[in-house]
Amino acid sequence: MQSLQKQEPKLLAAIERNFAEVNNALLKLTAYNVLSRQKIVYSGMSFFVIAQQALYYDMISHAMKILDTHASAKGFYYIKKVNSAAVVHAAKTRGVDLLELDTLSSKLKHVRDKTQFHIDAVALTDSAGVWADADIKGDLFVRSLNNIAALLSKLKTDLFQGVALEVTAYDGSDIPKIITAFEVLHDTTHGT
Repeated sequence: MQSLQKQEPKLLAAIERNFAEVNNALLKLTAYNVLSRQKIVYSGMSFFVIAQQALYYDMISHAMKILDTHASAKGFYYIKKVNSAAVVHAAKTRGVDLLELDTLSSKLKHVRDKTQFHIDAVALTDSAGVWADADIKGDLFVRSLNNIAALLSKLKTDLFQGVALEVTAYDGSDIPKIITAFEVLHDTTHGT
């Protein structure tokens, strides 16, 4: 293995890239949740259905990239491999359960390999069953994303100083306004 000094530019890049991925996942999670809570009446396919599905798919994809355990992946497990002591210290400092991240990683890999990025022959007719088998609970998913963001920010400041990485502030309050503007122009029943 290369010395830590030679790994530093790649390690910093991995921390920053993975933070960007988790930031995007959290933004899409917020947008997805707010859009899902809207009282939209559908009579057919609508852009808002497509947008909701795209937000969900992309959010899951970001999480899968971060928690990919493949040897050539440069996600969280690469960072942990390069400097395990710093990861363990940052996790302890931020109260992050690393075993919980391992659990989510395993669940996401199951979904990834069976239906998300591959259409597995056995799961071909039962993608819902793949998700049911994975049993990814919302609270585990949300907590893990927030923990990864906190952990990566702590690693960045511990190892490279400078400004902490911060998740982009977004509350989804623009979504009801967008829907209202659409309905004023087109009708309150979507997909017609």
